[in-house]
Amino acid sequence: MRASIVTASLALCSSLRAPSLAPAGSLGASRALAATASYARHTSKLLRPTTPPPPPPPSLSAAELAACADTVSAYLDRCGGKVVLLTGAGISVDSGIPDYRGPKGSYYTNHRPITHDEYVSTKTTAHLQRYWSRSLVGYDRFAMAKPNSAHIAMAELQRAGRFGVSFGSPPSHVSTITQNVDELHQAAGSTHVVNLHGSGHDMVCLSCGEKTKRAAFHERLAAANPALMETIERFDGDPSGDGVEEPELRPDGDADLQGVDVSSMKIEGCRSCGGLLKPDVVFFGAQVPKDDVQLCYDACDAAEGMVVAGSSLTVYSAFRFVRHMLGAGKQVMVVNVGETRADGMEGVIRVNAHVGDVFSELAKRAKSS
Repeated sequence: MRASIVTASLALCSSLRAPSLAPAGSLGASRALAATASYARHTSKLLRPTTPPPPPPPSLSAAELAACADTVSAYLDRCGGKVVLLTGAGISVDSGIPDYRGPKGSYYTNHRPITHDEYVSTKTTAHLQRYWSRSLVGYDRFAMAKPNSAHIAMAELQRAGRFGVSFGSPPSHVSTITQNVDELHQAAGSTHVVNLHGSGHDMVCLSCGEKTKRAAFHERLAAANPALMETIERFDGDPSGDGVEEPELRPDGDADLQGVDVSSMKIEGCRSCGGLLKPDVVFFGAQVPKDDVQLCYDACDAAEGMVVAGSSLTVYSAFRFVRHMLGAGKQVMVVNVGETRADGMEGVIRVNAHVGDVFSELAKRAKSS
């Protein structure tokens, strides 16, 4: 029988993925149309917040933090270590990568991420110039981000046997399903991670499917656009900076680039076929690859429980796995600051606390046991 909702109070744990494409367009129309047709995706509206941003994480006393950790630890004990971890943008905030809907989420400052249909559109190149000029600014900082205490603790807990499932023959292994494209879980030492939305560090050609590294593509963009690079290098934080204000980093690795003319920017194509290159991530309005979705469902079936960390679960691509677990009569633990889509659902246990604090405490206990 499905378990009842368990909600711990704040007093206990604050519960609750060409030849250079110049502006005029040198990518053949037929090729571009073929690429668009081959990668046509179902579009969906962007889910914007309709309420004010949540407050900052509550400052917990040692006793309150211990109570939060007790709640999560008891849940992990009941699941016997057969738990899948589902993480969102909230866990990378402490690494300097903003989230979308947290206390300082980018959606509350009018950020509108590019959609898949916009990116592959052949009507104009302005959208590509806008996206890639911003990425030239933001990606370096995105790529330099380091794992924070939450990533490190989660990797330690996996090694301690608190997370991860195996299933099938030959066996498949899943410890973590992440909505993030920063690969900080892997950098921290986690293994068997499913990058549900792809990797922001990789590129894929929409014509031939060749995959390359994003850093190499950025080098090509920089070489093709020296004038733009001169402007970018004047931003604060650069050794040659002249006081120009540095743009704000966005969650998807670009930046808020205002007042810079990018209409003459050249966009490089695939070196193999000249096709349109795209970050190997799932843009808004696109679908997660079916094989990845099935792998996650199989992991859920093999698991006794799921811990959601740092996600509001607003996007259905992740929320469906919570629904799947609950539909099978399994409880789901949600550790997040602020409201989530799962709040109030039968079988959901809520802990409203800073993810890094809670998981660091859990990792500390695992080391001492």
